[in-house]
Amino acid sequence: MLMNYALKLLGGRRYTSAGLQKKLKEKLKKLNPDLCGDDAYDQDIARVVERLTELKLINDAEYANLYIADQIRSKPQGIRMLKMRMTAKGLPKDIIGRALQAAGLDEDSLARAAAVKKLKTLSRLPAQKQKEKVARFLASRGFGSRAVMGAIKSFDSDED
Repeated sequence: MLMNYALKLLGGRRYTSAGLQKKLKEKLKKLNPDLCGDDAYDQDIARVVERLTELKLINDAEYANLYIADQIRSKPQGIRMLKMRMTAKGLPKDIIGRALQAAGLDEDSLARAAAVKKLKTLSRLPAQKQKEKVARFLASRGFGSRAVMGAIKSFDSDED
């Protein structure tokens, strides 16, 4: 039953091993609300996840690489935000580190690209207000202060 449900989930989208474990545990609790303790059926869930990993249906490293590429393409964000979101998905820190290193992200150019996109929505505001809003926007996307200041300074030099 667990394996069938896991395969059904994986047919819909990718999961990390931790994410799939969580979904399987939720399903079991829903089917049997009287489970004693959180660790009931943990061994069964672990065996299912292990088998799916052996079959290469779950691959946390591949998931991390694809997640980074997708996030950068659809919604540019800083390395700090990417790390935080991948940690929340249950990816181990070593896999996150390797994936970020393999991606070879240039946070400064990502910040500039995000700032250019954001500035298009702020064209009616005075220049100073635009800079303030872009700086807050970039910080909220997880860009470091160096990347934020670099993006703002690049617009100063473009205005000259």
